[in-house]
Amino acid sequence: MCYELGDGDGALEDVVARELSRGARVVCEPVIAAAFGRRIAFVFRRSRRLIEYVEPRRPDQAL
Repeated sequence: MCYELGDGDGALEDVVARELSRGARVVCEPVIAAAFGRRIAFVFRRSRRLIEYVEPRRPDQAL
């Protein structure tokens, strides 16, 4: 499952920290995704779901 962060979600690091506080494990710390130039992070939740978080697209960034 992939979630693109929105205005009210906070920074990618904040989202990952919230997941950690709920018992998730970080699979991949925030890094730049070469495919589309935005930072991503992966966490593995206690529910056994792998979640990808991606920073929002900048207004000047192509789809």
